[in-house]
Amino acid sequence: MANKKAETKKMLKNMEDRKQMAEDMKFYQYKEEINGKEYVFQYCGKRRSLQIIDESTDEKGNILKEKLLDNVLKAVVVNPSVDLDSFDEEEYMDDYERVTDVANIIFSGKFRNNPKLKQGQDVLQK
Repeated sequence: MANKKAETKKMLKNMEDRKQMAEDMKFYQYKEEINGKEYVFQYCGKRRSLQIIDESTDEKGNILKEKLLDNVLKAVVVNPSVDLDSFDEEEYMDDYERVTDVANIIFSGKFRNNPKLKQGQDVLQK
């Protein structure tokens, strides 16, 4: 019986370690200056990514592109805080294409060593 308790304790410890590892990996950040403004992008994790996709899907299973991009921007771009409407403001108009490209790369989780992102000291720091 003591052996069974030890195995259960070890399994729970492994689960806690995995959870902590997932938490630690979830919040990588990437900084890039775009048209003189520093943007900070943050990976939101697989679970949140899937939730965003679910929230951006209609009852027939179609992805609602406007809603998806708006949700991605809100979840991934942490500074300055932007959404789709922000890019109608003169201050952000010229940033739209690059910000949305980077946000989509970070959101997809395919940001490590991605040639579309600037490589250097500011890439994906915790």
